[in-house]
Amino acid sequence: MDEPRKDLRCPKCASEMEIGFLLDNSGPNLLPTLWVRGLPVRSFWRLTKIRGKMISKVDSYRCVNCGFLECYARSEWQGWPRR
Repeated sequence: MDEPRKDLRCPKCASEMEIGFLLDNSGPNLLPTLWVRGLPVRSFWRLTKIRGKMISKVDSYRCVNCGFLECYARSEWQGWPRR
C-alpha cells in the first residue's frame, strides 16, 4: 500500500500540502471518494456499474496557505480495513 506523500509543495504558492480526503455524501452514507477506471455505465440497482472495474482510493492534498487541492489515485482500493 502506498504511503501518503510528505514532500508535496503547492504548485500555486509553494506552501506545505496536508493530506486529507474528499467526502462523498451519498444519502445517509459518508464515504471517501473512489476513482473507477473507464466511463460510467448505468445500473438498475446501484445507479452505476462497478463490478470488474479497477477501483482506487483517492488521496487529496490541500495547501495550508491558499487552499489549492491536488488529488492522486495511486493505489488500488482493497476495501475497509478490518478492526
